[in-house]
Amino acid sequence: RDWLDLTESTRNQLVWATNAMLSLPPNAVVKAHQPLAALMRQLTGGGQTVTTVAGLALCRAVMDVLQTHRAWALSLAHFPSLIVMHFLRVLVDFDLVFRGGEQQQNNHGNATAAAASQAAPSIDPALLPTAQTTATDMTQFVTTLMKEHPNAWHAIGRDVFRLLRHLKHQPAFEPFWHTLVLASPSTTPNSPNQPTDLLRKLLAT
Repeated sequence: RDWLDLTESTRNQLVWATNAMLSLPPNAVVKAHQPLAALMRQLTGGGQTVTTVAGLALCRAVMDVLQTHRAWALSLAHFPSLIVMHFLRVLVDFDLVFRGGEQQQNNHGNATAAAASQAAPSIDPALLPTAQTTATDMTQFVTTLMKEHPNAWHAIGRDVFRLLRHLKHQPAFEPFWHTLVLASPSTTPNSPNQPTDLLRKLLAT
């Protein structure tokens, strides 16, 4: 079922059960990663994840679970890439919401510009501080992961470049871009750093 269709009590129980399973000794539960992967798949984007109380709570819950069990999660094959993709997609949604709100304020009285800004998901102003804090923490989490484990995004392919290009103007990503600039360009076509070189060129356009 969709996360937003569940009651708050059920959502809390699912998060508790996921944490409980991951707290057991290694190999005590077969495929213990599946409940966490299921929670992450609920970070579907499209607006509701970042504009509702339940969606923002899910973002926070997933980050808390991953922070608590970080070493375990990063030890799983392909799981770091899954984290990067889901988090970047959500951050793009956050960016659309925040920029949409700014455009609505700046374009007040301009019917054409206001109509264009309505394409972005809207958020209750009361939820905006929570959304901003969540986006900042998620950015910190995913950029740290990408710096410490470059293969987590190198292996994804073109989708990661598209998402990062969308986010390149975000001030919270500046430390990550700074790391890329300082990285030495690769000198051979098949260098493991080639994705970094491609992203550096893409960000320069």
